[in-house]
Amino acid sequence: MRAHPWWIGGTGRFATDLIGAVPGLVAKDGAEGVFAAALPDGGALAVKIADGSPRSLPPVVTALLEKLGVPGLEVVGTVPVLGHGAPVGQVDVVL
Repeated sequence: MRAHPWWIGGTGRFATDLIGAVPGLVAKDGAEGVFAAALPDGGALAVKIADGSPRSLPPVVTALLEKLGVPGLEVVGTVPVLGHGAPVGQVDVVL
């Protein structure tokens, strides 16, 4: 999974980008807003977004990984909110 993350989720997917951004991370997304990840030091997380939408997964997962000590994930975890194709805001996490 770590050597070839695009085989797990495909190119341009959040899990694929995250595996490439965090050395040693294993991650997989699933249907209905489910996501799980594990770090090589044993830290892990599992997330289920109640409404099933994957839109909030990147900011939620990156915020939780930052709590586990993984820095510098702002670029991977940013989700713009678009209005007529132009950014009008972003999804933010409050922990």
